[in-house]
Amino acid sequence: MRFLWHTTQINMIWRKIIYREIRRLGKAPDHSFVKDFFGLKYQGNLNNSIEASIYFYGAFEKPLLFFLRDALKAITDDRTVFMDIGANVGQHSLYASKFASKVVAFEPYSEVNAQFKSQVALNKISNIEIFEYGLSDVEETLRYFAPTGHNKGIGSFDESSQFKGNREYGKLQLLKGDDVVRDNNWQLIKLIKIDVEGFEKRVIKGLQATLKKERPILVCEITYGQRLSFSNLEELISFLPPDYELLTFNTRNVDGSKNKRKGSLAKRTGNYELIPLKSWRTNGQDDIVMIPSEQSHAIAKSSKSVNSKKTA
Repeated sequence: MRFLWHTTQINMIWRKIIYREIRRLGKAPDHSFVKDFFGLKYQGNLNNSIEASIYFYGAFEKPLLFFLRDALKAITDDRTVFMDIGANVGQHSLYASKFASKVVAFEPYSEVNAQFKSQVALNKISNIEIFEYGLSDVEETLRYFAPTGHNKGIGSFDESSQFKGNREYGKLQLLKGDDVVRDNNWQLIKLIKIDVEGFEKRVIKGLQATLKKERPILVCEITYGQRLSFSNLEELISFLPPDYELLTFNTRNVDGSKNKRKGSLAKRTGNYELIPLKSWRTNGQDDIVMIPSEQSHAIAKSSKSVNSKKTA
């Protein structure tokens, strides 16, 4: 199987099939690559599943990226700051740097933030600032549980992540989000992405003053049913300023299971649709979009509405 992978004549379809078979066996090709990433260069390796998505599909979480793009374009102020909390290898920040005036990114785990820094240097990007610590509701150092497999996006401060195969890495630094914003005198923080694998409640709690003052759009991956995360929809709403609309990506069937066909299409096209968040799950994860009411009319709820405006 690995011999076939290194056969240069095979096309991308066969590479994808072989990659899936190798992954099914619990392995991944150690294959470095450089790909075009929306006009930037991305230097990655297929032994990282996030980077494998960039290799095969052009991006990881493409619908989320396209929503971030559309939201940033709808925010008309050209001084807009994008915060990326839990930046990992930096794919979301790299993409957002094309549309935001400034990107401030937080990633405490050295293995992935080193890769992030190398991409910034490779592309000579000047509007991204990387902070090698996490955000919380207090200044502290906590045990971090690092991923051991090919998915480098599941590292967490939540010890229950060990059930996913994570192992204790050591203690890493966290600062209170509002203190960091104040000390850097950041203004016009209009879009915040949070992906911290179950630690999101502590992050949002530490940004209460910022949320009240800036009223940004938030895109937060919620991990259901974990001790450190939100326990229900009402608790999440209680951590937000008044008059926020809560939406989620339309990726599930009526029974709550993932719609694989819809997910496969979205992975390739980047098409997205946001629907009202009405129920709370007991397990799994979803990306929740929180939009202040005064911006709701300007923010596209689907990629189709953006495309229809372009052709109108």
